[in-house]
Amino acid sequence: MISFNNIPTTTRTPGVNVEVDNSRALQGLLANPHKVLILSQKNVEANATNLGNGASLTLYQLTRESIAEGYFGTESLLHRQTRIFK
Repeated sequence: MISFNNIPTTTRTPGVNVEVDNSRALQGLLANPHKVLILSQKNVEANATNLGNGASLTLYQLTRESIAEGYFGTESLLHRQTRIFK
């Protein structure tokens, strides 16, 4: 049997009774549960304006695009991939 909070169970007249219960609805914003591994190369060109200070073969947790720019270099493949993903 379905139990309702606002519609009495003694109602026997025909019709449509609708009740919305949001007690089990999500509250607040969802945390982003996705983790992504982005692989690429960093800038090594002699004419690049910013080569970045990230070490090779190292994992970095990136929460902002500016962090990727500092690690991998301005407009490097990793910087652009991170910008597009974010």
